[in-house]
Formats: sequence, C-alpha cells, structure tokens
Amino acid sequence: MENKKDKKLIDIRTSHNLKSLENVSIGEYTYGNPKIKCYNPKDKLIIGKFCSITDDVTILIGMAHSIQCASTFPFGPFLGTKSHNVEEVNEKLVPPQKTVIGNDVWIGYVALIYPELP
Repeated sequence: MENKKDKKLIDIRTSHNLKSLENVSIGEYTYGNPKIKCYNPKDKLIIGKFCSITDDVTILIGMAHSIQCASTFPFGPFLGTKSHNVEEVNEKLVPPQKTVIGNDVWIGYVALIYPELP
C-alpha cells in the first residue's frame, strides 16, 4: 500500500511532451496528468492557477461541428470529394475555440471536459 506522504504531485508541463502543449496555457501550481486531445491546432486550452486534476481525466480541445451545414457528417473526406480549400471552409464555419478551466478548480476521477459550445 502506498504511503500518502510518498505520493508526489504530477506537473502537467512535465507529464506531456512540449509539442502537445503548444496551444495549452497552464497556470501556476496546477497539477495532474489529464489526457489532452486536440483536433485542431488552432484551438486553445487554458487551465487556471491552483487546479487539481485527478486520474483518468480527459480534456477535449476543439471538436466543434458547424450547425450551418445540412449535416455534421464530414462527407468530403469519406466520399473522396475533399476539395483543396476544405480547411479554409471549415475555419469559416467553425472558428477556433477555447476550452477554459478557471482558477482553483478540482476535477474529479474519470471526468470528461468538453470545450465551450459555439
């Protein structure tokens, strides 16, 4: 059995590789080891100061689907009709998003954090 005195806090900045944190801002004294899933490198994650993130937490960055289209299904890539400017179109329909976790937030075991909905 692990002694509570021996348990160390995990700094998010050192538990992830630097490339995966390019669009992530983490406040001082925040600790934990969440899984951070980013689907658009232009989307941002902002985590405030003094946050406590427990095990098996997943934070999603991005993931938005445009509601201005007839369907949220990505027909182009699946049907082989992806146009050369699909990135441009997607950015106009779904602008980059921010997922924001404020200061002094405790996130419990197996939580799933979604980004702000447009």
